[in-house]
Parts: sequence; structure tokens; C-alpha cells
Amino acid sequence: MAEDKPPPGPADGEIWAREALEPDQIAAGKHRYGLAPLSRGKIVLLWALRVYVLLMIALIVYQICQAMRGPR
Repeated sequence: MAEDKPPPGPADGEIWAREALEPDQIAAGKHRYGLAPLSRGKIVLLWALRVYVLLMIALIVYQICQAMRGPR
């Protein structure tokens, strides 16, 4: 007669993973540094790129609408 064991749960998987991985591969033991502060110039550059992307999207949508209308 087989033993009545509960089905393996998430804790069993975590134990197996910890045994299979090398110590430096376990994410729980790694130090997280967070985000680096951005200088004012980099923030301005990122906003300029966002504006550029939005303008290009608007231009593409306009061109598609013009192409769908056909020749005048």
C-alpha cells in the first residue's frame, strides 16, 4: 500500500531549486542597487526623445490616413 503523501507544493520546488543552483545563482542572496540618479541633461534628452517619438507616430498616422484617402 502506498504512503499517503501530500502532493508536492511550491515549497518543495523552492527547496529543489536551492539545491540545484550554485550559491551565486540564487537571486535572494544578491544585492540590488536600484536605479542610478539621472543628471538634468539626461532627463532633458529622454523627454526630447519621447516628444520625437510622439511626433513621428503622429506623422505616420497622418501619412496612412492620406494614403487611404487616395489621390485628390
